[in-house]
Amino acid sequence: MSCAYHLLLRGFHVDVLEAMDEAGGMAAIGIPSYRLPKDVLRAESDVITTLGGRILFNQALGRNLSIDDLFARGYRAVFLALGCQQGTTLGVEGEDPHMPGYEPGIGFLLKVHDHVAGKTTTALTGDVVVVGGGNVAMDCARSALRMGCETVHLVYRRTREDMPADAEEIVAAEQEGIIFHFLANPTRILAEDGRVAGVELTEMRQTEPDARGRRKVEAVPGTETLLPCTTVIAAIGQQVQAGALTHSDGVDMDRWNCVSADQGSLVTSREGVFAGGDCATGASTLIHAMAAGLKAARAIDDYLQLGHVRFSPRSRMRQILNQHKMLAADTIEYPVRHQYRVHHPELAPDVRKQMFEEVEQTISAADAYREANRCLRCYRIYSVVTELPIPQGTV
Repeated sequence: MSCAYHLLLRGFHVDVLEAMDEAGGMAAIGIPSYRLPKDVLRAESDVITTLGGRILFNQALGRNLSIDDLFARGYRAVFLALGCQQGTTLGVEGEDPHMPGYEPGIGFLLKVHDHVAGKTTTALTGDVVVVGGGNVAMDCARSALRMGCETVHLVYRRTREDMPADAEEIVAAEQEGIIFHFLANPTRILAEDGRVAGVELTEMRQTEPDARGRRKVEAVPGTETLLPCTTVIAAIGQQVQAGALTHSDGVDMDRWNCVSADQGSLVTSREGVFAGGDCATGASTLIHAMAAGLKAARAIDDYLQLGHVRFSPRSRMRQILNQHKMLAADTIEYPVRHQYRVHHPELAPDVRKQMFEEVEQTISAADAYREANRCLRCYRIYSVVTELPIPQGTV
């Protein structure tokens, strides 16, 4: 959607081929309403059609069409924004994705979406165990609580400090009463009368740091315990939907089953095909996906008008700064007067955990002016000397 928006502003004819019957991808089905109200998302997607773009629904790559089909239709460039809509299994004894009470994280969030939208009715009872430590796991845990279950346990194999989920999400989940089990890992799923009855957990302990400085974990023998539950939600990872891309599409995949694309230009191994967002980087945030859409629009504009993607000094400079952590230290800092930010008021935990209404409320007009006045004009002056000259044709 982001790529389409910026291409439309540049005057191109754009079609968005949507696999579902509504626009927005994972933003529509994967992010609960209490974080992203769907009326806001619909207003954003309506901008595409207002600018002259088309959204064609129920058009799934690998199911209804291939990349060859797209070029045969006359499209001159293709941007793959497939997301990561297939969950990863736990790989433990007794795991059966088809057993009642077992839910993959993404599949569960789709059920939640359909329930809130009034398409289906889903109710949870008893105790729920969510396995994972990312934002999808947080969304599953907080949504399960809103779906009517009694308690929600979140199991994560590392420490709280190692959790990849946003810190705000972790705090919000704790406030809503979700029970965390750190340094714990499932080893077996137990069934009774053909449905989930519990999860066997083992304690984990930290070991030596790996090459990136992150401490590994290992199971502690003899520490197995049983956690009874009626539902297990596996939210440990996501990947590109199987079958979306095949060998005949001519698009290379990496060892993580993500689309191989150049970090700077988003160019793939096939001429005229670009890729960005989760399908190229692995599961990330919505804002990173939107940034990839903007970058792809710039690259496609170059490709269609010049036949190649231009070198971007600004992007290269940003890459150098990030890689070498420049400006992180050895800088001259001048003291400034602290003006603390205005925080959005939120619904009380006991209220918000019972419904899917947006959690963050609107700040007052006075607070909005106060927040705007906090803006300080900051300057950083730096230069980078490169071994080779900047490539020709940068403009």
